[in-house]
Amino acid sequence: MKVITWNNDKPDDVTPEGVNPNTDEVIPEIRKVQANIATYLLTDDAIVDMGETQTAITENGQKIIISDVNNTNSLLYENVQDYPDVEWHGYKYYYTSENGWVLNNDWVDPRINDDNLEG
Repeated sequence: MKVITWNNDKPDDVTPEGVNPNTDEVIPEIRKVQANIATYLLTDDAIVDMGETQTAITENGQKIIISDVNNTNSLLYENVQDYPDVEWHGYKYYYTSENGWVLNNDWVDPRINDDNLEG
């Protein structure tokens, strides 16, 4: 298998400082770094061309262009073994060749309906 991960160490998910309207308490800025988060899992036969501005993937006769993944913000790992789940879910795991698969404790299954969420 092949895995593409984000490799940047800058905060990807920033919640700006704000004020809780119910308590007037200042809520500090929250920054989450997603370095090494696994975003794509591909077969060994996939052809991956990572350029400076985009990545092209050809797999099973289909070609896709990913404009926010490139050779300056992502890494491509080849010959990856032992994905720990039956189904693939992007952002569920971190991956490095040194540590293998590590669960992302902040991941929430998007298939779960939460009756408390308004849509």
